[in-house]
Amino acid sequence: MAFITVGVLLVNGTTADATDLNNNYLDITDGLSNTVKDISISALTTAGVVSFGSTLAVTGISTFNQDIKHVGITQFGGQRRHGWVSNVGLNLAAGTLKLVQADGSTDFGAAAPGFVGIHSATGGALDVLKITATDFLLVDDTGSSDIIGVNFGTDSTEAWDQEVPFFLYAVNGDGTDSGIEFAISRNPRAKHSPATAQIAFHGTVATSDNSTTFFFLTSTDVTATHNAKPCLLIGGIRATKSALDDWTIIALDESQAEGILDTPHQGETFAMAEAQNGANADSFLETAGTEPVWATPSSIIYEYSIDLNGWVDIVLNTVNAGNVTNGVGGQALTMVIPYPTDPTYYSGTVGPLAAIYVRETEEAMVFIGFV
Repeated sequence: MAFITVGVLLVNGTTADATDLNNNYLDITDGLSNTVKDISISALTTAGVVSFGSTLAVTGISTFNQDIKHVGITQFGGQRRHGWVSNVGLNLAAGTLKLVQADGSTDFGAAAPGFVGIHSATGGALDVLKITATDFLLVDDTGSSDIIGVNFGTDSTEAWDQEVPFFLYAVNGDGTDSGIEFAISRNPRAKHSPATAQIAFHGTVATSDNSTTFFFLTSTDVTATHNAKPCLLIGGIRATKSALDDWTIIALDESQAEGILDTPHQGETFAMAEAQNGANADSFLETAGTEPVWATPSSIIYEYSIDLNGWVDIVLNTVNAGNVTNGVGGQALTMVIPYPTDPTYYSGTVGPLAAIYVRETEEAMVFIGFV
């Protein structure tokens, strides 16, 4: 890098014509206004915005007096890494959940994109993908629902009136900016999107729905382009389901460990819904006979939490529910669990989940987990 230099040295007592002066002037303007000459400045103070038309290289600086903000930086201080999410937020308004900029309201654009650092389909590689589209969204049953009929492994035509945790993923379709899509799932530990049979999108249900189903926030058919693709967990939401198999998204709440974050729903506890996963009506139990009934069934506590490895803690407590009336029929009795499609009590496999293992005997606390 050199200082601006002029071609003609002007000396007292000598003649300088207009050509010499013009050439010196052009040398200065070239250095200041275009790429003909370089410029080196010992110090620079500006009263307004400084714009850089190309790459800005910064060296030898250990402290910044003010924050640096630039919507187009994809690599700064080693920031190009897996799991990097920049300028991405969620907005829920009138039943429409939409990906927006980090302020929670403004759409993405070419001058204000979002970024996601996600593993590539090429082993050992990393893709940093730019988000500029404004149509990553879903409309719930408050409006003209995009998601009706997608059950995520819950019982069809049976309401799940308790809040269900969902996990938000970015999905890398082909390593290009235009190939990024976003999806929600009940599965917290996916590293790749599921097979085609477990993919749903606007107005289209999965052909083989279960609790690992991905619902994509797009009207584009992505069953052939985004099945078994690298994905990255970037956030979470909560929703309830009606008996019409339609979903209502719960208002976003920072106290609920949801929104855009890498540990959604951690530390949160959810209530289990009755009459789900094969349970008898108004019960958490399934039997071909008549299930036991407590004097105050509304006082039964059935709660669960789920971690990002897919393990689920369950607590079933009937201490405050009063006396129990025994069931009738001499049939096997099953306590249903939050995620399986084929619940089995304390043993065996349960649909897309792993085996259930007894964690403690007190209050029927158990572990289940995604595989």
